Amino acid sequence: MTLSYQLDNLLRNELQPHERILWSGQPDSGRAFQKSIGLSIFGFIMTGGVGWGFNAVLKHDGSIMPLIILGLFFVVGLFGLIPSPLWAWLDAHKTVYAITSTRAIILEQKTFGGVKVRFFAPHVLHEITRNESKNGYGDLTITHDITTSRNTTHKTPVGFMNIPDVRNVEQILCKMRDEYLRANPSPKILKPLTFKI
Repeated sequence: MTLSYQLDNLLRNELQPHERILWSGQPDSGRAFQKSIGLSIFGFIMTGGVGWGFNAVLKHDGSIMPLIILGLFFVVGLFGLIPSPLWAWLDAHKTVYAITSTRAIILEQKTFGGVKVRFFAPHVLHEITRNESKNGYGDLTITHDITTSRNTTHKTPVGFMNIPDVRNVEQILCKMRDEYLRANPSPKILKPLTFKI
């Protein structure tokens, strides 16, 4: 996959001297779109339920607080969940994955300017998980983002998502890791990076 001129420049600007790109790619936008259809359907159902709730509240006492709560759910469903396949499609076009001679990189171009970059040194690449479909597309999970809400912990996989030929990408990543660690032995194995939001 050939990166756009702008994304290619953003990626190369992140490289350190003598750092080489071994592989680069982007999520498959079509697969990202398809995976979000379930959220969109749920959004339609939720928005319809909120509409029924509005009608029920207005028919009874018309209290302002239930209307505010229902309004919030309506906004989330209408602007967040229903168009989620479109957001996923757009995000895929603004995301770049790369394996260099020293690390794995996830670069996300922000909608209103700026770039979010996450990188993973070879020492934290010891718990890679591959999820592969029959056609060779799949996800390569490097770590998880951990969020906690009301005593409930939720893990979101982080890595190279919805990429073609995922098995070959895994081999490139593992080879880079092994070669780097042989040349730069570490006295201890570090845990994968986790980010609490």
